[in-house]
Amino acid sequence: MIFLRLNDIYSTFDLFIGVRFHSLVFAAVNLVPFIGISYDPKVTSLIKDFGYQDLITTDTVTEELLFKEYSKIKADLTSIKKSIDETVKVKSNNTKDTVKQILIT
Repeated sequence: MIFLRLNDIYSTFDLFIGVRFHSLVFAAVNLVPFIGISYDPKVTSLIKDFGYQDLITTDTVTEELLFKEYSKIKADLTSIKKSIDETVKVKSNNTKDTVKQILIT
């Protein structure tokens, strides 16, 4: 039931800024645009997979970069939410296919 509570919380956000992989995944699953700050290759990969923000790392993050990404999201919110939804669906289907392959073999 913790998952449901987290989803309830995330679904109230207009924007999420995060560093941790799973926090960004929760945002995406709830169609909440996020600004990811990478500290790890898997976070970098996730940011690139969604493709709507420039890469920001813990070494390069500044207020100006965060505001630039926020402004981009705000200006194209509908399109970005649609893109997030499509990416989540593709990743969900890929995960289901992988689990089926593991269980069948």
